[in-house]
Amino acid sequence: MLIDLKPPKTLHGEMSIASELMVEIFNHCQTYPITDGKTKDKANFIKLYAKSKDCCLLLPQGEWIFNRVTEFINGVKNPALRADIIAAIRLDLDYAKNLDCSAFSFASYGIFAKLNEVEKAACQKIFGDFYDRFFSHKTSGGTMNNRHRFKEEYEAENRLVSKICPACLGNMDLGKAQLDHYFPKSHFPTLSVQPFNLVPVCSDCNSTVGSEEDKGKGNTVPTSPLDETRHNTPGCLKHIFIPYHRSGQKKIIAKVEGSPTHPAIRVQALQKESADTRQQVANHVATYKLDRVWTQKLPIVHLTLIEQAIVDLKSEYFRRKTEGHPPGEFESEELTHYLMGKYVFNSDKVVYRISDRFLLSNYAMWLTQSADAMTAFSKELNRRCEEEGANEGDVLPHYYEDLEEA
Repeated sequence: MLIDLKPPKTLHGEMSIASELMVEIFNHCQTYPITDGKTKDKANFIKLYAKSKDCCLLLPQGEWIFNRVTEFINGVKNPALRADIIAAIRLDLDYAKNLDCSAFSFASYGIFAKLNEVEKAACQKIFGDFYDRFFSHKTSGGTMNNRHRFKEEYEAENRLVSKICPACLGNMDLGKAQLDHYFPKSHFPTLSVQPFNLVPVCSDCNSTVGSEEDKGKGNTVPTSPLDETRHNTPGCLKHIFIPYHRSGQKKIIAKVEGSPTHPAIRVQALQKESADTRQQVANHVATYKLDRVWTQKLPIVHLTLIEQAIVDLKSEYFRRKTEGHPPGEFESEELTHYLMGKYVFNSDKVVYRISDRFLLSNYAMWLTQSADAMTAFSKELNRRCEEEGANEGDVLPHYYEDLEEA
């Protein structure tokens, strides 16, 4: 992810309890079988229940969770295999403690890859139900379910960047944003309620709609987006950004390549960054198709710069014209000074607080460094200023009267 984020602590705590409870109850029922939705070892289960009595997975009726355990036992009939799955879940839920471990890989990934279709379907359904139940839950008398609570707390913890998509730095309507499973449920179903595996992203970044070229992250595995044989190699977590733990903030540059008429973006790590960081950037770019996404935004970025320059410089353009300046009043050198001052200098903070400002700043910097691009920009600006005509004073917008009456 490209922004430093703070986790929604209260919801993360509840998600941790829910995940731990899921494992404990599965493990309990491995030892003490259940019949008709009841455990045969009530005393030990009461202790387990008391430990997590406020977990929404147990409310309003505890037998719901026993139904999920029954599905697990019926779907995965081999007790030894069930024990392996439970042990793997326990290890994988703590993946955030192993971000820099060269030996870590997800224990459940290899196990699930070897399950037959019945076993795999049973596990995906069970963990999907856990996710749905947790995030649709409302507290007694509450008006918001846990999904809305997650977003509300995320916004409070990340006030300055809550409207910015952490995957692409574009605009994100948090109310409509999707909670992306960073490690997708299709490959990592046991991480469905793992606290650090959920992060809001814009709908475009999480989209599974369209062709392979056009859709967003979807079910792409971030550890190796271009090579599925390396999804779970030892040390795979070292090579990716991790929501709430490791980001690409102040580690990347969006380089513009190509001609002024056909520019393209290539995102890469800053030259000073380590080999690990360069791999993290490459994996993020491939996961969210960032080169394509940002290249497609360049026309509107260019138009934004032109329109703002007209607002800022048109008066000066006509002042010079009335004083007898020759055509082409704005030279490349002074436009370089204007663009650097407005979009590049002192922009370290604002580029992560305003949607697409990072891309705009990088594009403006490219204009100042490319003679051909700056010449084209200068000609376009002068032409547009001429087309706009001289200033007519402070003119109110056409809708002003209606706004005033309202």
